[in-house]
Amino acid sequence: VDIVVASIVGLAGLKPTINSISKCSKLCLANKECLVSSGKFFLDTVNKHNCKLLPLDSEHNAIFQLYDYEDPSIIESITLTASGGPFRNYNLNDLKKANLKQALNHPNWKMGKKITIDSATLMNKAFEIIEAYYLFNLNIDKINVVIHPESIIHSMVNFIDGSTAAILSDHDMRIPISYALNWPTRTNHHNVKKIDLIKLKGLSFEKPNEFLKVSLNMAKYVLCKGGSYPLIMNASNEIAVKYFLNNKIKFLDIIKIVEYILKNSKKKKINTLDDVYGADIDARDQTEKYILKNNGTFK
Repeated sequence: VDIVVASIVGLAGLKPTINSISKCSKLCLANKECLVSSGKFFLDTVNKHNCKLLPLDSEHNAIFQLYDYEDPSIIESITLTASGGPFRNYNLNDLKKANLKQALNHPNWKMGKKITIDSATLMNKAFEIIEAYYLFNLNIDKINVVIHPESIIHSMVNFIDGSTAAILSDHDMRIPISYALNWPTRTNHHNVKKIDLIKLKGLSFEKPNEFLKVSLNMAKYVLCKGGSYPLIMNASNEIAVKYFLNNKIKFLDIIKIVEYILKNSKKKKINTLDDVYGADIDARDQTEKYILKNNGTFK
């Protein structure tokens, strides 16, 4: 086929996406777990079959549009933008009391429950750091995150001469999806809202919430550790979010659980699909046991 759009949620999307790579010329990737759980193995498969990989996430799609693949040495760093989610201004006491209804009330985007919770914990942005690391072959210290509540700038590329390029558009996923589907051309969409800078009046930027920034730090930690660590982070987060969605744990427990599992896991090599699924099962099992053992009390 000409184009495959991979948008199955979670690790369930990995196998069908891997199987499609040898049968398509262009892969539009919305599934984060493909790169988070099996980064180098996944990219090696893409390169082996000469498949063009285009990211559908608005942030990575923006960077793809700006990135200079012919001379990446001119790129100093990239900046991923984040809305900050519903809790961007919450203090620690407020976060301790945050409930499911509040966590699902995203200010800008209408998404599925899992990704909405990940946005609230900043875990979604942590996974995007991992994705960017693999997609653009960047050092970890060249990937920055800034909170941009308006979600108009979708990401930026910072060049070595001191200039920065950005992609601006309304927060409408039809725009990056259309770009990927029609690449390398652009098409006119009359039903998509165009941004009006006069009406916007201003664009604001902030540091990530200091009490949620641990999620972003975990992304850099697992990339430094390598091997199965990004996968373990993803698997333990999926289990923790499941328990939170069922009102079995508190909001901040999600981050505490993932952090604990990462600190108490051993690195495994990821060279095959079996390696991925084996490490994933182990991480999920370890997380389930930890949650049940502590019965809602996590340090």
